[in-house]
Amino acid sequence: MTKSNNIRDYFLVFLVFGYSIYSHFTLQKELYLLAVFILSIYITLKTKLKFNKIIILSTIYLLVIGLTQTLIFGAGKISTILYNIAVLLYFPFFILVIVGMKSLRLFSNIITFFALVSIVFWILTNLSSDFYQWTQHLALSIPAPYFSEKNEQFFFYTYESATAMGLIRNPGPTTEPGNWAVFLILSLIINLITQARLLSTKNIILLFALITTFSSAGYLGLFVLFSYFIVFSRFNILAKFIVIPVSIYVFMLLYTSLEFMEEKLESKIENEITTELSEGSGRIKGALRSWNVVKTYPLTGRGFVSATKADPKKEAAFYPGYGFPALAAKIGLVGFIFYFSFIIISLNKLNIRHSQRRFTFILFALLALFIQLFSQSIYTAPIFVMIFLSKPIMTAKMIYPAIGSRNRSKGVSFPFYAKDKY
Repeated sequence: MTKSNNIRDYFLVFLVFGYSIYSHFTLQKELYLLAVFILSIYITLKTKLKFNKIIILSTIYLLVIGLTQTLIFGAGKISTILYNIAVLLYFPFFILVIVGMKSLRLFSNIITFFALVSIVFWILTNLSSDFYQWTQHLALSIPAPYFSEKNEQFFFYTYESATAMGLIRNPGPTTEPGNWAVFLILSLIINLITQARLLSTKNIILLFALITTFSSAGYLGLFVLFSYFIVFSRFNILAKFIVIPVSIYVFMLLYTSLEFMEEKLESKIENEITTELSEGSGRIKGALRSWNVVKTYPLTGRGFVSATKADPKKEAAFYPGYGFPALAAKIGLVGFIFYFSFIIISLNKLNIRHSQRRFTFILFALLALFIQLFSQSIYTAPIFVMIFLSKPIMTAKMIYPAIGSRNRSKGVSFPFYAKDKY
């Protein structure tokens, strides 16, 4: 690959990262549409574009869902439906076509770079009050998005006021530490699949950054991943009888002693189950509200078109939360199952191509991710949609080698990281 193609690919994958985390990116509809248009023109000029069955079926499904919701609730516009489909499906799809399957590795590299930067900022923020105030002033100097009174993100990092264990938490460049933990866990999973090494330099950086988020869900997800390596390690039976109980003891000790684990989780759960469903918010309430929508509209869902969402004041019990169960409420059960099924299939296919870990690893990895996504709204961020759409890219008869690669003209499969250096 030429240097210019490498720069192009990193730039395009950075757009995936940017549109996943930066509020200023995601709120600019015109920029989103412009990006989709430019990418489509670029691909048209460079190659003969083919649309696989997944992208076609997804487009038809979302179009039908959007139109049905518009008819049922008498709200919404066709232009909004088309916009949602364009940014949700075709923006990540076009980048996947251009860059190829190495998109995931490049995304992980970008996350690792920002993780290293976030560690430096986190250390300086906790050591120097002047530096901490400087991050606040820098963030405030940037205009805030329309839904917020003030801006906190400044590209490399985010001003954070929340603390844990007497330390300011690490939000990375994302909106908050819990959000940052999702991308760190995802990158860790990608590395474990493509590298097959737990303690590589990149993974150590990701692990340290994850620890500094002090995210309850992040720590639980990390425990799930470590559990796989403990249970399915190459230790003999006698060693496992020692290692497994010790690991459980250490986890329980951390769980009960860290203020952002047992104390935080139990207080939140108690608050959510002792108040009315229509009052407040939270992981459990969000999931129950999503379930209310699914029970009422199991096939069509409600809320893919924002104008069809329930009024949070009048129908609070039908206003879904931020977690991944809300996707079932927005696009119906069929779309929900289809989406996450192909994420599982794609990750497992990638796993078979590289690390050849047992399918159990994918189940542990997904459990770690779902713990993160239970309270985050980024389950349809471009990087997750790219994984959803990547299965045909890894199929020999439906392959799109990266534009500019030597394999494109020959029509053979892309060398899945075979020549990539880590």
